[in-house]
Amino acid sequence: MDATSLPPEQQQLFKLLVDINNKQTQEIKLDFQQATTKIESVSKEVLKLNQKQLNLERQSRKNNIIIFGLQGFTRSEDWLKDTLKGLNLVLETNIHISDINNYYSVGKSQNPPIVLEFISFLKKTEIFKNKDNLKKLKTKGWSVTNDLCPEDRLKQKKLREHLKIARSQNCEAKIAGYKLIINNQEYSVEDLAEIENKKSQEIYTDDSDIESEVANPTAEKENPKNHTEELNSSNKTQNKTVFEAPVEQQTSDPKRKRRKIIYEYSPKTRNSKK
Repeated sequence: MDATSLPPEQQQLFKLLVDINNKQTQEIKLDFQQATTKIESVSKEVLKLNQKQLNLERQSRKNNIIIFGLQGFTRSEDWLKDTLKGLNLVLETNIHISDINNYYSVGKSQNPPIVLEFISFLKKTEIFKNKDNLKKLKTKGWSVTNDLCPEDRLKQKKLREHLKIARSQNCEAKIAGYKLIINNQEYSVEDLAEIENKKSQEIYTDDSDIESEVANPTAEKENPKNHTEELNSSNKTQNKTVFEAPVEQQTSDPKRKRRKIIYEYSPKTRNSKK
C-alpha cells in the first residue's frame, strides 16, 4: 500500500501504526532471544545436576557387590556367616562380617539377588582379584557383579550386545570399563549408537545355518526377489537359506526367525591404542 496516496491525516496514522508494529516486532524478537538464552542456560544446569546426581549414585554403590543364586536369604548373622564362608572358600579371600556394612535383598523373587555393602572399596575389590575363582562360583550356582545404577546397567547392556556382534564377525573384542575395544580400537556407548544409526546389514537365516553364518558373516546374500521366485517354482528343501527380507515377511515364516545384524566397525584413529 502506497501511503503517499492517502490524505495527510491518514498518512500520519499509517506511519504511527507502522512504527508501533515495528516496535512490537523488535520487542518480540528480543523476548524470544532472551527466552532462548534462558532455556539454554537452564538446560545446561539440568545436565550438570543430572551428572552430579549420577556421580553421587555411583559413589553410593561403589563399595557394593550383587550376588545372584543365593538361597534361603534371611536377615540373620548365621546366614551372613555361611555366605561369607562360601565366598572365601571359592574365591580364596578373607572377608569377615566386620567388613560388611549392610546387606539386603533386591526384588521379590524366591531367591532374589543380594547386595553386600563393604566398608571399603579396597576390601570389595578382593572379590574380583582372581577371575578363575569367579568362574568357579558358577559350580555353586552363584555369580557376582558390581552394583551399577540404572544408567550404567543400560550402558553395559549395549556394550555386551555389540561385543557379541563383533565376536560373531571374528573380531577381537572385549569390554574395558564403559568402553568396547574391537581390534585395538576403543568405542564408547555414544560411538556405538552412531554406528547403529548408520546403514547396517541385516541377514535372516534359518536355524540350520547359524553356525556357518557366524563363521562367514560377510558372505554374499541371495537376492530376495530371486529367492522368492525359486520358492514359487520349486518346493525342494534347501540345505542353506540366506536372504534379505523385511521384518513382516521374516516373521511370517516360523523357520526363519533368526536375524543377524552386521555393523561396520570403522577404524577410529583418534581412539587407537598406542
